[in-house]
Amino acid sequence: MNNQSSEASPPTPDPDDELLNGLVQEMALLPRLYRRILRESGENSLFTPKFWVLGMLACEGPMSMSAMARRMQVTKQYITALVDRMVEEGLATRQPDQGDRRIINLCITEAGNGALQDAKARTRQEIRTTLGQLEEADRRRLYRALQEQKEILIKLEGPR
Repeated sequence: MNNQSSEASPPTPDPDDELLNGLVQEMALLPRLYRRILRESGENSLFTPKFWVLGMLACEGPMSMSAMARRMQVTKQYITALVDRMVEEGLATRQPDQGDRRIINLCITEAGNGALQDAKARTRQEIRTTLGQLEEADRRRLYRALQEQKEILIKLEGPR
């Protein structure tokens, strides 16, 4: 007769599952920090879609609505509604593409550049205030950790 127990032993935790669970928990921290900063700096934060659009236009120049929607990973309907509001606010204009008049490009205006600079200043101040609660050594550690995170996440992003 076999003296082994008929009870099944508990499954051994899969290291990949533990790693995945830890990553999910850790990755949730940054969006929470962004939301906190957004609450503090209001609708004029760099973390709002309007300022994502302005930032892309300021860095990359005029862009088609389709390209903007792809870059932001949103629908054309969403970007159209967002751009309609931005045009009404004087932050952007629509202009025909020089090479293909069927394409309408979104361009940042002087007012849009000014609003973007104001949002950058407000957001920087809010981040400074938030991170000012940390010791300098912790701020430096956080910066190094975010640099490493960026390097790793760029590998996942792949070509644009």
